[in-house]
Amino acid sequence: MPLTWNVSEVDFYKDDLDSIWMKRDDGWGEYDDVVPELKALIFGSAAVAIGHLTEKTAPDFYARWKFLEKVDGLYVTAQMGEDGLWNNQYITPYIVKKHIGLSTNVSTRSNAEWVKNILRNDKSIKYSSPEVKAMLTVSALEYKESMSDQ
Repeated sequence: MPLTWNVSEVDFYKDDLDSIWMKRDDGWGEYDDVVPELKALIFGSAAVAIGHLTEKTAPDFYARWKFLEKVDGLYVTAQMGEDGLWNNQYITPYIVKKHIGLSTNVSTRSNAEWVKNILRNDKSIKYSSPEVKAMLTVSALEYKESMSDQ
């Protein structure tokens, strides 16, 4: 099944839907592509198993992404630095907040279901279920605290 997405409810893009697109050239020709930050969150929604980013789901979206950063090296975008090395941009509460309203056809899973699936499917993760759930709780609180500061 193809991944579908919608940004019509994302305030950041509402006034300028053209801002979700950028020109790319792959050597075969120029084409329009989704801007990297948004593209990462669209595809990342499958990894975190949250299909609709809302005020309610944002803490879990952030927490699951932070966990995947830790265990799998997930990042939002990467840019070439002046030193010629790639610099990864990691998820921030601001990036998540900016994209509230993003929806995809990904099925949303509870934290318990997500933890069970991630531990079953990735044997390289050396954390127990209670440890993963504790990490998710800490990151979700980090997100919520950062929102209360704004």
